[in-house]
Amino acid sequence: MLRRHRGDGHVAALVCARIGGTEAHVLSALGHGIPPAQTFGRIHHLPRERLAAVMAVCASAG
Repeated sequence: MLRRHRGDGHVAALVCARIGGTEAHVLSALGHGIPPAQTFGRIHHLPRERLAAVMAVCASAG
């Protein structure tokens, strides 16, 4: 039980920062140096409009 609680700490931190799942994947891609982030395996299949909106949110947040 403790391991499970500890393992989900990153999810709690993201929720507190109001970062959604797709945004988290974009930030992860950028953190790993995967440019452009839209090519990251976990999000590349999303519609272009959705990816553009997520990228705009991430850019506006700095």
